[in-house]
Amino acid sequence: MVQPRDGQAKNILRQRQDVLDVAYQRHPERFVRSAPKPRPPPSEVWINKPVATPEPLSVGEVR
Repeated sequence: MVQPRDGQAKNILRQRQDVLDVAYQRHPERFVRSAPKPRPPPSEVWINKPVATPEPLSVGEVR
């Protein structure tokens, strides 16, 4: 798991790419489309994402 908060994301992704490169060199037939690339870490991660509060309705307004 990549945890960017500890500052190791770049190192982890580099290590993953090295492993994928070796796997591709040894068995290119396993990778039909192209050479594999590790997924980048997500920009946001939530356990319970806050819900945007809707704007209050004016008197007589209907949605």
